[in-house]
Amino acid sequence: ARLVGIYVEDDLASTVSPNGQFILMKSTDKTSFFIYDAVADRPLFDMPINPDLEDSLVTVRFFDNGILASLSAAVPGTKHSVYQNFYYLYDFKTSTVLVWEDVNAEINGCPDLLEDGTLVCWFFRTDTTNSDLVRYDPATGTKTILLENAMILEINP
Repeated sequence: ARLVGIYVEDDLASTVSPNGQFILMKSTDKTSFFIYDAVADRPLFDMPINPDLEDSLVTVRFFDNGILASLSAAVPGTKHSVYQNFYYLYDFKTSTVLVWEDVNAEINGCPDLLEDGTLVCWFFRTDTTNSDLVRYDPATGTKTILLENAMILEINP
C-alpha cells in the first residue's frame, strides 16, 4: 500500500464524489488539502493551508461538469469571527482550475455548475439578511442577477 494522504471526514458535507472517484484529502505533512482522483491515481488540484490562519475547513460540491471546493480559515486573534474564503473550481471539460478569494464573504453557496463553467450562486446582499441568486463567472468576476432580494430558507449540499 502507498499512503497518498489523510482522508478528511466531515459530517456536514460529502468528501467523496457519488461515484467514489474523487476524494477530499489532506496532505501527510498537513500543508494542503487536495482532491484525489482514485481512478487516475493522482491529485487533481491542491488547496494550500495558510499557516497564518487557523481552523481551516474545506467543503466540496461534486457536479456533473466539475468540482467546487471552498476553503475557509479563521484570522488569528478575531475569536473566529473573521474568515478568509477561497474557492477552487475544477472544470472536467478543460481540466483547469480557477482559484479566487471571496474577499467580502459574499458567496452563500453555489447549488449548480453550468456547462459553460459559470456557477449559479447565492450572494449575500450588503445587509446579509437576504440574498441574490446570480450566475457567476469566476474567470471574469461577472455577476448576472437571476433573482433579487430573496430569502434563503435552506441550502442543501
